[in-house]
Amino acid sequence: MSRYVGVIVVAVLAGFGVWFFGLDIVPSIVVTLVIAGLGIVVRTIVLPSENPEWPPAPPEPSDGVRREVAELAWALRGSGGVVDDRIVWRVRRIAAEALARRHLDVENPAHRTRIEHLVGASVYSLLTSGEDFRVTLPTLQSVLRGLEALNASDPTSRT
Repeated sequence: MSRYVGVIVVAVLAGFGVWFFGLDIVPSIVVTLVIAGLGIVVRTIVLPSENPEWPPAPPEPSDGVRREVAELAWALRGSGGVVDDRIVWRVRRIAAEALARRHLDVENPAHRTRIEHLVGASVYSLLTSGEDFRVTLPTLQSVLRGLEALNASDPTSRT
C-alpha cells in the first residue's frame, strides 16, 4: 500500500485543482478516481514485484547439515532432469571406497566380473566411465540402491 501513497496524493491534488478552477464536485471526483486508477496501474506495471525470479534461487549457504541437504537438493534438481556432475563424482567415490573394502578396484579390468556381479553392469558402466555423461535421477537412485545393498552385505562398512 505504501507504494501507492504518492499516486493517491497526486490524484487528490489533481481533483482538487480541477474543482478549484471551475469543475463541479462530481466530475472532480471522477477525475480523481481516473487519475488514481491509472497511476496505480502504471505503478504496478513499472515497479518490479517482490520476487521476479522463478524458480526461486537456491537458499543462501549456512553452516551445518542443513546447508549440505539444501545443496544436495539443488544438485539433484538439475536442468532437464539431469543430476549435477558433483553428485555423480561423489557417488563414484563412495562406490570405489565400498569396493576397496572388498579388495576390488574399479580401475582393474580383472575385477570387472566380480564388481558387475556385486553392483550390476549399469552401475559398473557408470563407475568406470571416464567422461562426464548425463545421469538422470532415476538412474542415480538405482545406483544408490545397489550401493546400499552392497554396504548392507559388508560387515566392515560404516553405517
